[in-house]
Amino acid sequence: ALKNKRQLEKNMQEARRQLAKGAKKDALGTLAVVAAQDYKQAIALFQEFRGQLSYDDVDNFFQMVKGNLDRSRYDEAAVKKKILDLVSTVSPALRTDVAALLEEIAGENGLLRGLKIDYHNIQHTLEVALGTVQAVAAQRRLGELRDDRSVLLAVTAALFHDVGYSNDNAVLDYITSLSPEQYRPYFTDTKRGAKAGAQGEEFLKRFEGLLERINNGESLTGGELHDFHVYVGLIITKHFLERSKLSAENKAFLTSPKSQDAIKAIVSLTDIDGEAKAYQNTQRAYLAAQEGYP
Repeated sequence: ALKNKRQLEKNMQEARRQLAKGAKKDALGTLAVVAAQDYKQAIALFQEFRGQLSYDDVDNFFQMVKGNLDRSRYDEAAVKKKILDLVSTVSPALRTDVAALLEEIAGENGLLRGLKIDYHNIQHTLEVALGTVQAVAAQRRLGELRDDRSVLLAVTAALFHDVGYSNDNAVLDYITSLSPEQYRPYFTDTKRGAKAGAQGEEFLKRFEGLLERINNGESLTGGELHDFHVYVGLIITKHFLERSKLSAENKAFLTSPKSQDAIKAIVSLTDIDGEAKAYQNTQRAYLAAQEGYP
């Protein structure tokens, strides 16, 4: 308990420092961590710096966080229903396709079903998806993100952001079936920005080394497994979207080069760069969706 209290105090001090220097996005990410530890303390900090922060952005964000805090009362069916109900409110035409995506990820035979890890699991994925839909709903109320396809892109990125952790045999079978010529473009393209482009060769080399070890029957450490799963997620998303029960029109949209670039950008920014916080996930999702994707 003492350790947790000290960590909370440390995070609160960091949030104050970030807010004091005007680093709003960093501060809100830290506040999300504080909220997960002590929601009342996060609200107190929010009030302390109220004049510097946008009411719509921050208040809607904290409502999102508040709705996802109590994991002890987690109800998978209820979370799925809330996601679909919100989608029906925001973009009614997308309900059927979002239901198909939920089935692909979290259905009875979904890609993350049966995954026995503490964090990158169905519960976490659905919470991020719910947060994304709530953020999208907030954007709609502000008159932004009006296009249904942008909404679909944001929700898809949220649902697939940890798909590389799947222990479904179909995932490893697909990965091992690819030739280097087929998987290398996922790492070496420069469309995701200079930082991702510069790191692409490094990521590719690491992925190939880890894949070779797996094929040789070797066990990977926790950190190695994390990296491998992130790389796998970058590669497999398109394949498993193609096999899903999406409508033909939206399947073509989500598997198009522009949409795949957007999804890869969101995944790489949140996971590879170590920024996998719910706030940043939702921010990346709907900001990327607004930047010229059809």
